[in-house]
Amino acid sequence: QKIFQMKENALKDIKNISVKISMETVENLIKNSIDKNKLEKIYDDSLKQAKTALKRN
Repeated sequence: QKIFQMKENALKDIKNISVKISMETVENLIKNSIDKNKLEKIYDDSLKQAKTALKRN
């Protein structure tokens, strides 16, 4: 009976850890996606500013 209980507890721990890892992975993906989008916007804005500055001269 103790072995069965230990096995059940180990399975619960594994499931909990798996969920935690999955959540952290999703958070990282979302964070990196947002960062990439921000970088692209900054890059696009910089290009627009450079084009505008070149047209003035």
